[in-house]
Amino acid sequence: MKKTFQIIVLLILAIAVAYLLIAGLGKTGYRIVKLSGADFHSNISLSGAENLVGNNPDGISALPLFDEELVYLFFGDKSVIYKYEQSDGVNLKFRWDEFRLFLNDNVIFAEIRDEEPVHEWLDSIIESGATSLRAIAIKDSPPLPLFEKLEQLSEIIPNPGIILEGKAPVLFEILNIFIPSWLVTADYSFSETDKFPAEASRKLELLLTGPGFLEIQDVSGFNRLKHLLISDLNQDQTYKLNLPKQLESLSLLNTEITDLEFLDSVYKLEHLTIQGADQLDPGGKITELNSLRRLSFSGSEKITGINSIRTDLPLIRMAFPYDITQQDFNDFISEHNKLQIIELTRCENITSTAELGKLSKLSCLSIVESDIDAAGLYDLKGLDYLSFPLDMEEDLAELDSLKTNLPGALIVPSEGLCLGSGWLLLF
Repeated sequence: MKKTFQIIVLLILAIAVAYLLIAGLGKTGYRIVKLSGADFHSNISLSGAENLVGNNPDGISALPLFDEELVYLFFGDKSVIYKYEQSDGVNLKFRWDEFRLFLNDNVIFAEIRDEEPVHEWLDSIIESGATSLRAIAIKDSPPLPLFEKLEQLSEIIPNPGIILEGKAPVLFEILNIFIPSWLVTADYSFSETDKFPAEASRKLELLLTGPGFLEIQDVSGFNRLKHLLISDLNQDQTYKLNLPKQLESLSLLNTEITDLEFLDSVYKLEHLTIQGADQLDPGGKITELNSLRRLSFSGSEKITGINSIRTDLPLIRMAFPYDITQQDFNDFISEHNKLQIIELTRCENITSTAELGKLSKLSCLSIVESDIDAAGLYDLKGLDYLSFPLDMEEDLAELDSLKTNLPGALIVPSEGLCLGSGWLLLF
């Protein structure tokens, strides 16, 4: 009896420890997530569509992902947004049919259109009262019969992710039906009649939008908003930007900002992406972000003062600007020895990665459109993940050499993509 009691206690302790580890990972850690089914993938939260990864000869791609980061999935000329949740695990198999995205054979996303297959599918969900659906995309204003079905769907999934696109002013109508946990409006044309319901603002945890949203809504009152992504923001628009104090992640995509004074209130920020800037000195303001763990200048240039960033910040992920010099890169790596994830996208001045050997915790390395010699990576024996510019048909010998010298690393091909303004192509 006593032995049985001890076994039960040990099992309870093991479950408790596992839970704490997963909970800790969800807040501060990341996972190397294997992806299959799509042609290309990109971490929107980190770089928009700046850094793509493809599939290796085994049909596997991968990304190091933190909880609730947004990922672009490309199926041919079709692109779909997926929000990663750590409960999804680390082996994700996607499939796209006519209007739905499947994850491991479960429908998680659908484009709501006025088409017979969509109506029939919605009818089946409403009749069964159950669905694995997490997010929907709506373009323009749905006709009344479809609108009524959305109202019925909201009784089954009241807090889905919502992606709005088009010119019809439907924001207020849709958000009076659903109270989304996350919202994408970066390709939605805002009008003077658009209003954001107060109830929706209190529930929203992630928002990807453009400057038009900031014209109609002050986000400082969004008390649950943790992740904010803004595309095409210029410097003048930052003067109207009041950020909520509890914000944990901020991504400015295809931006034209020149200073970071608007970051005054966000002392809890853990992740900052500045993509597309071409004249910025971030050092002083970033120094005030004591919780900063993830910093990305991917797709930016003329970023001065990088090496004035405090060395005692808990940085574990860094994506460098285009024009980082070899000396500045070496100095930064030498001073920030806790880094675990490094990303170099079109960093033409970087020809040597020898300095990375000093990073005892380096786990993930992503290199896009670079002249770095693969042989220079062979000493990075601790790598678990490598994204490298390889042609999966012509560079098989180089791939084999990387596998031989980095036996513990999952290796996938990288490819750059610059879509410029209007990069968010949802439909």
